[in-house]
Amino acid sequence: MQTTTSFKVLKDHGSEIINGREVAPHSLPYMALLETSKPVCGGILVDPKWVLTAAHCTNIKTVLLGVHSIKEKKKEQQYRQIRKVKRSVPHPCYDSKEENNDLMLLKLDKAVKQTKWVKTLKLNKVVNEPAAGSVCKVAGWGKTENDATTMSDVLMSTNVTVIDRMKCNSKDYYNLSPYITKNMICAGWNGKIKADTCQGDSGGPILCNEDLVGVTSFGHKCGIQNRPGVYAFLTEHNLNWTDIRQNVLSEGCRCPFPYDQLNSEIINGKEVKPHSLPFMALLESSEPVCGGILIDPNWVLTAAHCESIKTVLLGVHSIKEKKNEQQYRQILKVSRSVPHPCYDSKEKNNDLMLLKLDKAVKQTKWVSTFKLNEAVKEPADRSVCMVAGWGQTKKDGATLSDVLMSANVTVIDRIKCNSKKYYNLAPYITKNMICAGASGKNKGDTCKGDSGGPILCNGAVVGVASFGYKCGIKNKPGVYAFLTEDHLNGLGCLPVLGRGAVIINGDEVEPHSLPFMAFLESSGFCGGTLIDRKWVLTAAHCGNIKTVLLGMHSIEKKKKEKKYRQVRKVKTRVPHCDFDKNKGVNDLMLLKLDKPVKETRWVKVQQLSNVVKEPAAGSVCLVAGWGATSKNSKVLSDVLMSANVTVIEREKCNSPDHYNHKPYITKDMICAGPNGKKSDADTCVGDSGGPIFCNGVLVGVTSFGGSKDELCGSVKRPGVYAFLSENHLNWIKKTLKTFEAE
Repeated sequence: MQTTTSFKVLKDHGSEIINGREVAPHSLPYMALLETSKPVCGGILVDPKWVLTAAHCTNIKTVLLGVHSIKEKKKEQQYRQIRKVKRSVPHPCYDSKEENNDLMLLKLDKAVKQTKWVKTLKLNKVVNEPAAGSVCKVAGWGKTENDATTMSDVLMSTNVTVIDRMKCNSKDYYNLSPYITKNMICAGWNGKIKADTCQGDSGGPILCNEDLVGVTSFGHKCGIQNRPGVYAFLTEHNLNWTDIRQNVLSEGCRCPFPYDQLNSEIINGKEVKPHSLPFMALLESSEPVCGGILIDPNWVLTAAHCESIKTVLLGVHSIKEKKNEQQYRQILKVSRSVPHPCYDSKEKNNDLMLLKLDKAVKQTKWVSTFKLNEAVKEPADRSVCMVAGWGQTKKDGATLSDVLMSANVTVIDRIKCNSKKYYNLAPYITKNMICAGASGKNKGDTCKGDSGGPILCNGAVVGVASFGYKCGIKNKPGVYAFLTEDHLNGLGCLPVLGRGAVIINGDEVEPHSLPFMAFLESSGFCGGTLIDRKWVLTAAHCGNIKTVLLGMHSIEKKKKEKKYRQVRKVKTRVPHCDFDKNKGVNDLMLLKLDKPVKETRWVKVQQLSNVVKEPAAGSVCLVAGWGATSKNSKVLSDVLMSANVTVIEREKCNSPDHYNHKPYITKDMICAGPNGKKSDADTCVGDSGGPIFCNGVLVGVTSFGGSKDELCGSVKRPGVYAFLSENHLNWIKKTLKTFEAE
């Protein structure tokens, strides 16, 4: 994905319909004309109070409905309804640079009256992505020629042809500038009849088989065959987001207020029995500010907003009683902080962080780890859960509690928590969050000082204290980062199917004997293979990789290995355009480095074969990575490890005893793992993106595997690798060629 784009959306897209025709007046009664100082965007009436449009259509003040001719105000006066925009709600994941999730909802100041000329268009619960070659309809009031200076007076429509996403990303089309994601649809003219949308039509609909499938987003100029229009696709995720118009956003303005980071204040709590929560960690910077959970002898889980943590205290009950508790306490330094790579400090989403301790804790009666469940069920509305921390015990308290406190809190439905009486979408409480606070008999809450501490429901840690507004206020409950499946799978942007750099039953490799190995940093959970002086091959689910380390054997020995290592920034990320994280297919990504590496004894390119033969069942292959070395650990190995794995027949891997088609193991995947006899060899949490070699040839990339009960080393759920099939090799070659001149 290139980091710069060569166009401006509002200059290049809008309500222009190229080679269209005037629609029968009022035959599209859901069409909305959006005004600022002049009409610039279209929209779709999806509810009597809500219009769907594009997020880049900013500063919309007025919505006109029942319009056919812009000029015929008097003639159409009896049909038209004019509404002011009360609230604009852009998609929370809208990326203005990459144009992803380009959707926005506009709340009208009052409901429209449905008539023959003004009607809502009902959104389907599920929208199927239109296949390449499908003919769809677009509409708008835009220009009718590429070089026209004025918009069309009347509503126009035209047919456009859907273009394959891979083709749309190719060198002859958008060339990944920007990258056309799975949240977008490409559609333009078919080479026979020129048709397109352009300046002025942004936010208008694209309909396939009369179903609304997307919203006009961007393009480059108009009616150019290899620069088709791009539309924000109404994926399942985006459809779920639009549901807030009915369920959440009620009357009244959205009034953002300064919400506070939670700290260790427990409102209406009680002192816990000393050392009855031996996993509790007190985190220090200049003063105690956060709590945490010891989830491994080397790792503490806390909140990402708990910055600059230098010291972790374990075995603490009373902060002041240092001497009396000396025999119980363990004090450790933080060697590395790993905030969630998708943490959004503004929206407070994914507020999780891992702290690597400088040495492993010794487990005792007073200090012991809390084992996270492999799957965490979201607590139901009104569930009673427990929170703990050393924070203030009164709403207006100025100092922390000396002793560890706990309180019961009541889970509050997310829709209710987003409603006007509660947070009113400021901020938006996402599916990655849990709302819980005072309700009925339970007056408990967390507040200043308790950030990073646990919330436990039915004895299981389900989240981490994140933020709130003041303390103990019924309609401003505490909000917690929920340990979703994505979070648990490596506590980062790892695939839903779960994978990483664990090498089970492996051995430390001879230092620098695999000089092509790359260690990829954001959360530090991925490996890669240097296949060109400027390119690293890894897995698409490894997400937002910023830095690549080469020539590395030991993670910790930075000074000792300084002369061998080469560090590069990632200039461009190119995930496979058909990667599907839910199905695990096409899990490949290329990383372009900011400058070429220098080939040395410690850093070398691994040449790709022109043709890769699929390894036969029973073949013994080599995998490598810096991952954990035990089945259910999520802690990286300090040194590079390797292991032998046995290839498993694809049909067997898809059988009921193995993956049972969940997901389906395709011809572009390799199954390999323990042989069921002596070896438990496998890859696991942290090794994603690393290589698999068969007969000395690179044949694939670590993708996913494991089960809820057994993360790694499972005979029935072996590792699955993205196979370097002919299709995948061609994609790699084309991508490298595309960026050759860059």
